[in-house]
Amino acid sequence: MIDVLIGDGRFLYADLLSSLLTEHGYGPIVTIGGPDDLLTEVRRRRPSMCLVDHRSLAGAEHDRFLDTLIAAASDSTKIVVMSTGPALTQSARTADRPGVDGVFDKRASLQTLIDGLRSVLDGEVVTVAPIPVEPPTPEDVAWFRRRAAELTPRERECLALLVEGQTTEQIQRTLSVSVMTVRSHVRSVLRKLGAHSRLEAASLAVRHELLADEFGGSRAG
Repeated sequence: MIDVLIGDGRFLYADLLSSLLTEHGYGPIVTIGGPDDLLTEVRRRRPSMCLVDHRSLAGAEHDRFLDTLIAAASDSTKIVVMSTGPALTQSARTADRPGVDGVFDKRASLQTLIDGLRSVLDGEVVTVAPIPVEPPTPEDVAWFRRRAAELTPRERECLALLVEGQTTEQIQRTLSVSVMTVRSHVRSVLRKLGAHSRLEAASLAVRHELLADEFGGSRAG
C-alpha cells in the first residue's frame, strides 16, 4: 500500500493526479487544500508520500511552510514539491533542501510523473525540469493550437470540468444538460485534441494551459 497526501490550493490539478495515481496502484489518496489541514494529516497519517504545491497553499509564507511540513513528516514520508510556470524555477531550488525527495513540473507527461515517483520511492532524489531538452517545433505548436481552436465554448466547459475531476453525472448537473449530451461533448473533445482518454485530455489541458481564461475568471455560458 502506497498512501499519498496531495496538498494543492488549486484543485485544477489535484483530481487529475489522484486519478492517475489510483490507476497505477497507489492508495489511499487524500487531497487537501489548506496548509493547516495538510500539516495535521501528515502528522496523523504518516503517509508514504506527500505531493505538495507549497506556494499555492501558503502564498508568501511558502518557504516557511515547506520547512514546517518537512519537520512534521516522518522519516519514511517522501516529500515531493509540485509546481509549474515561473514558480517552478524557484521551487527547483528546493531540490537540495534536506527532506525534499523530488521537485516535479506539473506539465510533465503522465508517464514521466509515474516514472519519477517510482524513482523517489526507490530512494532517489528526482528533479523533473521545466525546460524540455528539445523544444517543440513550430509545426508541432501550430498543429496543437489548430486542434485546440476547434473546441466549441461548451466543449471547453466540459474540458474544464474534466480537469476538475468531475464525472459525467456531475458535469450533467453543472451544465444542466443530458448525460448523452455530455458524452457527445466529451467524445468531441477527445477527438479534437487527439486524446485517447479523459485523463489524457485533462493532462493536455493542464500542460498546455488551454484553460487559462476559464480558470482566471468565470466560465462561458
